[in-house]
Amino acid sequence: MKLLILVTSIFTGEMPMDSLSHFDEKSGVVSFGTEWGRWWQNVHEVHIEVNVPNNTKAKDVSVKVCPSEISCIVCNKVVFKV
Repeated sequence: MKLLILVTSIFTGEMPMDSLSHFDEKSGVVSFGTEWGRWWQNVHEVHIEVNVPNNTKAKDVSVKVCPSEISCIVCNKVVFKV
């Protein structure tokens, strides 16, 4: 079973986010595999796909997203914390 976490950015600067980079057009989306799943990103979003045990319920999952930290806990086990 997979858990998908989507983190979108909120850009508040003067320059539109689209004019900062053409990352998507130049390289496409590259997925990075890890021991707990995989992640990929573009200029606006980070997608994180976490492998979780079958029959995992929403109450078994805790995801914390802050400007300087992101973490995922599944069934009281830390999957990642950055």
